[in-house]
Amino acid sequence: SRLASSIAQGLSAGSRYVTTHDSTAKRGFEAHIATAHTAQKELATVLETRHATVMEELRIVKVRAHRAQ
Repeated sequence: SRLASSIAQGLSAGSRYVTTHDSTAKRGFEAHIATAHTAQKELATVLETRHATVMEELRIVKVRAHRAQ
């Protein structure tokens, strides 16, 4: 996934930066972590939307079951 990949690449670049203090590694770390953060927010939005959909479907099933009694 993009989230896992960005985290792994960010950690790798962060490790290089800590070892070498190379500004390119630092920029790579910052870019990958920013991408990971964006992917995390997108995933959270998808999960929230899916949760709301499932809860609405459950509500409909309960109403239909109650009416069928």
